[in-house]
Amino acid sequence: MKITIISGSPKGEKSVTLQYLLYIQKHNPQHTFETFHVGQTIKSIEKNKPKFDEIIESVKTSDAVFWITPIFYFLIPSQLKRFIELIYENKAEDAFKNKYAAAVSTSIRFFDTTAHNYLHAVCDDLKMKYVNFNSLDMWDMFSGSKRKQLRLFAENFFSIVENKEPVSIQYPPLSTDKIKAYTPGEAKSKVDNSDKKIVLLADGYNKNTNLGKMISRFSDSFTNDIQIVDINQLDMKGGCLSCIRCGYDNKCIYTDGFTDFWKTTMKNADIIIFAGEIRDRYLSAQFKMVFDRSFFMNHTPFLIGKQMGFIISGPLGQIANLNYLFSAYVESQNSNFLDFITDEEEDSKLIDSLIDTMADHSITYSNQGYIRPHTFYKEGGMKIFRDDVYGRLRFTCQADHRWYKDNGIYDTFPQRNKFVNRMNRKFMFLTRFKSIREKVYREVNTEMLRPIHAIAIDPDK
Repeated sequence: MKITIISGSPKGEKSVTLQYLLYIQKHNPQHTFETFHVGQTIKSIEKNKPKFDEIIESVKTSDAVFWITPIFYFLIPSQLKRFIELIYENKAEDAFKNKYAAAVSTSIRFFDTTAHNYLHAVCDDLKMKYVNFNSLDMWDMFSGSKRKQLRLFAENFFSIVENKEPVSIQYPPLSTDKIKAYTPGEAKSKVDNSDKKIVLLADGYNKNTNLGKMISRFSDSFTNDIQIVDINQLDMKGGCLSCIRCGYDNKCIYTDGFTDFWKTTMKNADIIIFAGEIRDRYLSAQFKMVFDRSFFMNHTPFLIGKQMGFIISGPLGQIANLNYLFSAYVESQNSNFLDFITDEEEDSKLIDSLIDTMADHSITYSNQGYIRPHTFYKEGGMKIFRDDVYGRLRFTCQADHRWYKDNGIYDTFPQRNKFVNRMNRKFMFLTRFKSIREKVYREVNTEMLRPIHAIAIDPDK
């Protein structure tokens, strides 16, 4: 069989993910593999149509496709995202139709799920036969059992392709039938934002589109102007290169203006709104580049305490993964999620009302310093970061390590809680005795509730 490998890493031949495909190739010499480093060469692919056509021709003549990629900021890198957009822009979807597909990623497994959900959905949209994915830790190559699982993953995939087995579709096609032209009304009352800095990041600002109208309507909801930034006008020379140079002191290898923009405009904002249109199953690759480039702050929350909301044109309600992804992004920044406003509502008056409510809440919550209690998104993600930064990433991510020490992140290690450790030692010893064990488990719920209940009913608390 012929297999086309589409690599999303900006590192090309030096990609960690690629090494796992080289391992698969070594153990499957009966197949032919052709690799394209779209992540590394995306700029030339954009400008050079024959180069793009070469990739598409390889896909056409292949039996299957491997999508291989690192995980950047809850998704694939912006460079690979841009390649997927080029498929649609060049009307090359038919080349992928009925081709079997699988995905391989490397990461520390921080929201690798959202990245693989996205790739699976894209493959379904392209009418590919998506079989499976393998999400690998960067160091899994050193584990004999993980290498064995990788070999089995590949063997099973090739068997399915060779036998032309059927594959189920998990993500139905998106529909925009219910999205109508939005006609905004005037704001009946305006929210006083005189002491708050509001920044709205927009992927273009065409006032004649639904997105542009929603942006204008949101801006008109305040007594004073808000800052609207067109991300296409930002000084960004390219996407994140995953060079990890920023790991030492949070200084990006690029010398463009993005870092200063993020450190000043974004850092000093009280309220941040992201506004964009759905492109395939995400926003634009340009928006993805913005998020990727903000990684110069590594694994630390940089936009702490902000109020964040989203204004989106397109079928967001049909893309649960995107809702999940952006909610997790807000929590990972230790910020407060306001709302998603979309043009999916057919009633323009309802959209106006939702915009007014988000505008009002953004100021109210900012004045209160309100941050919605965080969920697994933030708690689970931070523990992954905590463990890896303290361990194997410490020497490469020294800026993270310093921030984690200064902000007590390492204090959350359970073995450092002396009270809990003493309590556990005491009761683990006592519960060896059956009579005591039965009494403890009979009364444990009551005793756990007692101090919590005391605070709950205390009028002074």
